[in-house]
Amino acid sequence: MNEDLYKMASEFWPEEIEKERCSQFNYWEGALDFLYYAIESDVDFALIIDEDCFIYDWKIFEHCLTKMKLAYNLDALTGMPDTIANSNHRFGPDYSFNPFLLILDCRQIRIRLKETNKLQIQLDAPESNEIFYPLFYWMSQNIPTGEFKGQNHKDNISTEVLGDYFGKETPFALHSWYSREFETVPEQKERILNLYNEAKSLQQ
Repeated sequence: MNEDLYKMASEFWPEEIEKERCSQFNYWEGALDFLYYAIESDVDFALIIDEDCFIYDWKIFEHCLTKMKLAYNLDALTGMPDTIANSNHRFGPDYSFNPFLLILDCRQIRIRLKETNKLQIQLDAPESNEIFYPLFYWMSQNIPTGEFKGQNHKDNISTEVLGDYFGKETPFALHSWYSREFETVPEQKERILNLYNEAKSLQQ
């Protein structure tokens, strides 16, 4: 994790929400363990926000959370499918989500997880190239899921995330991707800083 990126992303979060920085799960190798950690933690809902995701209109994100809280058994997961339809460089299967931005109803997911085991989830899933895809495949088969939409940003790498706001798909966040290159590739650092500044200019 990058200290500067974390500070930048967290500037967009309300002060009153409880926060936990999970730096023990680093890079993509720890993504699956991190998701299980979040699901099994002592919370009803977990908001997963990557350090390179800038939520400039929190009320839309919160609106999606509120809908999930008010309609138990409606959606237990809301996130952006990791597919070409949402990002021009992501090629995941239709059931997949990317964990850069998720809302998890941990109560529902924990109940269903008691009926299986983690090894079986990995074994039963279609072959994939991401360590977390099998868990999302299991979720697609066992819990109701909702979607954020994505559209390509003008920098041709980043993604603008849209959420349902009273029936209208509305942009509310920018995700840069390639945060691992923030300190090593000057072009990526400049692009991500530009995206952060754009999000600040849009902040509601």
